[in-house]
Amino acid sequence: MHAIRYVAADLVLCESPDGWSLHAPGSTDDEIASGDAPYLVCGEGEGEPTAADYRAAMRELARRRGD
Repeated sequence: MHAIRYVAADLVLCESPDGWSLHAPGSTDDEIASGDAPYLVCGEGEGEPTAADYRAAMRELARRRGD
């Protein structure tokens, strides 16, 4: 069996007037809204996540999955 590897493009970006958050691949709007898909990383205010934010989200995703 091969480990499944995700790339940053698979992450789900959620944006709001208050900021943004990155969630695990496959997270749905309902799961994000209910808290069943907690964010991996988030940022406040205007703007979008940086490459460093995506790398941090990928590290957190791997940590949560036990990789």
